[in-house]
Amino acid sequence: MRIRSIGTMVTILLVVLLACQPAAAVTLPDVTVQHHAFARPSDEWESLGDRITPGSEGISTGDLETKFRDYSMALEAYRASSVPRDSKYYSHVASLERKAAATAGGLALRSDNLVEQSLWQTMSENAYQASDRDTAHSATLRKDENSGLGCLIVTATYGSPLASEVQLVRDYRDGTLRQSYAGSRFFTGFNAWYYSFSPAVAGYIAQSPLAKTIMQVYLVPLLEIVLVSRNLAAVLWFSPEIATICVLLFGAASYSVVYIFPAALLMVWLAGRRGWKVPAPERMKPVFILWLLMLAGLVTGIVLSADLLTVVSSGLLVASTVALVAGTGTLAVMQYRGKNRSSPVPG
Repeated sequence: MRIRSIGTMVTILLVVLLACQPAAAVTLPDVTVQHHAFARPSDEWESLGDRITPGSEGISTGDLETKFRDYSMALEAYRASSVPRDSKYYSHVASLERKAAATAGGLALRSDNLVEQSLWQTMSENAYQASDRDTAHSATLRKDENSGLGCLIVTATYGSPLASEVQLVRDYRDGTLRQSYAGSRFFTGFNAWYYSFSPAVAGYIAQSPLAKTIMQVYLVPLLEIVLVSRNLAAVLWFSPEIATICVLLFGAASYSVVYIFPAALLMVWLAGRRGWKVPAPERMKPVFILWLLMLAGLVTGIVLSADLLTVVSSGLLVASTVALVAGTGTLAVMQYRGKNRSSPVPG
């Protein structure tokens, strides 16, 4: 398959996905309003499963079963809500899971049926394991938050970490991409790059009203890409790793089309006006080969749980996708324009 054909297919796919966005966004909030308007305060969610003490003394078995259902329903509702997936969120989830585990353990001790006893004990152990996992995740996020590893540029642009746009980006990062192995490893490399310059950029934006205005306009397409990517991830979440790979590719390609392609096309056009011979799209073949190698490397890293391989290949896959889409698209457009200019005019 020729490089130009691949570029055309990628472009068509992007157009189709972006064209479907309004229909998909019927159930999605506008990025200009508080996107978690349906969220309850965290303490209110926890109180749904905390109307009686989790201890089993003085409580009937029926009340304990009701209590366990309360905790389970509160957990399900909390996870389905659009509460920001920050350290506080995972702390509350872990608290509910511990209470559910304690309640299930109490039911296991009361049961005379060995099968039922085993079932309650298994649920208790699973809940304790989930609680330990979410407690550790909460601690990791709290460390990031305390060290300033937040969405610095978006926060500086919109003036507050509670702005809906900041919450949208943070929820997408922590509530979607970081929930998979590939996504969590990708952000290990991304953070090392992003936080090498973002504090200085965020500081400048925070002090310049003009820069804030420019950045608010600049970030609108990016926020829309995040909305579509989050929707795409929800559709593909039957396999978190596949969903993450697809979302990374879609996000990189969309970013390239919106932000990189216009600038690349302008530069190549100006170079052509000065006599530079524009190469054919096939010259992007080395980038395409690199893209294939990085995709294979990412899949291998996920299968083998190889952290370094996954970090490197995911970062280079995103970078090569950006270069491939922008470069192939630019050269294809220039080649098409050149052919039209050189073709004879019918008499």
